[in-house]
Amino acid sequence: MKRSYCNPLDLGYRYQHMMENGKRITYREAADPTLIYFKGVYYLFASMSGGFWHSSDLTDWKYHTNRDLLIYDYAPDVRQVGEYLYFCASRRGENCPILRTKDPLSDTFEQVSAPFDFWDPDLFCDDDGRVYLYWGCGNTDPIYGIEMDPDTMLPIGERRELIFEQADTLGYERCGENGNVPPKETSPVYQALKPFVNPATGELQLPQTLPAGGGFNREKLVKMFRSIGKPYIEGAFMTKHNGKYYLQYASPATQFNTYCDGVYVADAPLGPFTLQQSNPFSSKPGGFMQGAGHGSTIQDADGNFWHASTMRVSVNHDMERRVGLFPAGVDADGVLFCNQNFADYPLCIPDGKFDPWSVRPACMLLSYQKPTAASSTAEGSAPALAADDPLQIVNNLSDFIFSCIKAIGIIINNPEFADVRSLEGVAPTKKHAVFTIAVPTTAGTAAEVTINYVITDVEKKRKFVCVDTNDIPEIAVVDPDMMSSMPKGLTAATGMDALTHAIEGYITKGHCTISDMFHLEAIKLISENLRGAVQNTPQGREGMALGQYIAGMGFSNVGLGIVHSMAHGLSALYDTPHGVACAIILPTGLEYNKSVAGERYRAVGKAMGVTGIDEMNDAEAADATIAAVKQLSADVGIPANLHGILKEEDIQFLAESAFADACCPGNPRDTSVEEIKELYKGLL
Repeated sequence: MKRSYCNPLDLGYRYQHMMENGKRITYREAADPTLIYFKGVYYLFASMSGGFWHSSDLTDWKYHTNRDLLIYDYAPDVRQVGEYLYFCASRRGENCPILRTKDPLSDTFEQVSAPFDFWDPDLFCDDDGRVYLYWGCGNTDPIYGIEMDPDTMLPIGERRELIFEQADTLGYERCGENGNVPPKETSPVYQALKPFVNPATGELQLPQTLPAGGGFNREKLVKMFRSIGKPYIEGAFMTKHNGKYYLQYASPATQFNTYCDGVYVADAPLGPFTLQQSNPFSSKPGGFMQGAGHGSTIQDADGNFWHASTMRVSVNHDMERRVGLFPAGVDADGVLFCNQNFADYPLCIPDGKFDPWSVRPACMLLSYQKPTAASSTAEGSAPALAADDPLQIVNNLSDFIFSCIKAIGIIINNPEFADVRSLEGVAPTKKHAVFTIAVPTTAGTAAEVTINYVITDVEKKRKFVCVDTNDIPEIAVVDPDMMSSMPKGLTAATGMDALTHAIEGYITKGHCTISDMFHLEAIKLISENLRGAVQNTPQGREGMALGQYIAGMGFSNVGLGIVHSMAHGLSALYDTPHGVACAIILPTGLEYNKSVAGERYRAVGKAMGVTGIDEMNDAEAADATIAAVKQLSADVGIPANLHGILKEEDIQFLAESAFADACCPGNPRDTSVEEIKELYKGLL
């Protein structure tokens, strides 16, 4: 069952009451969030909140006030060390307390230590039980780190300077509202110190004796002057994954709408750190709400990464802020990323383990059921249909844009199929779909050239295939540049979908000489170019664009097989990306079909470039071909099995759905529900 939420999170944000320029102002604020999963419960702490929120599922948040906490201190940090939840927050001018509790909801927070003053802290416990504290916030100061005694929470050794601002080389670190750097002369600090600025050097020259009062010494004044116009770096947070340490930080400053998070990577908790090539890893400069900075990155109960960070409203005040939640992850190359696509819309959270790029809006249509007019219409194509029934398909039934387009186009000109379910299989439509120009942005489905599309029936938790010659677009614009923005995971998944199309189409019962020609060339192109496409090389993108297109010209005429039948159910029930499901199941399907179609595997292997396949017997050639498929899948980061995806209690339902799927009859080997069940079980 899918859950949904909308950014900013629906929390009971606390009101701030302040005096500013002699005027009382009121605004709501919760920023600098720290998210943690502790003893089966998610806890969310944010600045100036007077307490914290807790949830069992990341969607339904309940507020809990706690007077033990330092409710007026900024950037609270919570981490687990042993059986305790540790809490600390920012405080300048006095030592910052570190508190702990075994149960935030029922027990008190006891003070463990107050080691020194810090700002924007992050307490991190490594796998070996050693504890480290990171902190830092300012225009000229770095992010610091130091090891802490896990029993006393007192420092061990000396602090280290870990990372510094690089505004001269990193554009996302530069100050300025909407990217415009204000002149230093507009700074109140500069105006106050202007009488002491040497016009020749631009440096500050203070008198030998400073006026009494104000709490400012020479060192502080020089530091303040040199920080004018320089960016903040703040909000340290450490995440560890596969032996790598990801030190995250926020830039430039909270009040700017370009607020984002960058990351450095190291092999040890105190470095040395290297700037990740892909930065900032979290950024949301536009949309209904801006900002995705000063956050925390954790894994949930199912191993999915989430990034909680600050979003900016700033209607009443520059510091009016909210909390956003975004899917995140670490890709096959060890790059930390965050998915802010469609972050302003209600988002569905799939159950279990999922691809962070698969999270998509639950709805995003603003025109539904709005009045619609047209100068002329075709028979059965009332103007209201443009914003009513067909678009309902987008909201509720389709997983893929092209499928939406095809279904909408068919129903507009064939309104008798408006129930949608009657389109399953070979639909007896009478009229061609509305004129369509198809521009694919992925290299996988080949929907721009096929007679197929797929609909998800949410109520029945299944996908069904629609086959209709009337749905083919009139024009297909296949441009590899349109596919170049695909992330690596999506490139790999769609590419393996295309390979599955070509291989299944080559061995299906309906194959013929003409389709064989298309499929073998597609297999060759995909095998040669998918790895490069994942690395975003121009040659790889171009080869995949052509390969997936040619594969579509083949299988559209002869059908597919059991791999697609089994994959459709996984996508419908778990929202598993279709290409990932196909890639995982493909070797199993090839093993299953080897007894009746194995002699055709030699040509597949030869197209994939398997060395020495001509010298092998049929059995050896078949095994070598299956091995090549597995290797290609592994090389582009596809899992080898359905661990964490497939639930054993769902196998019966999935097997029945696969057997009823329109692709199943095309499989070269006749099958049954019981045999499909065993295939699923073999993938656990």
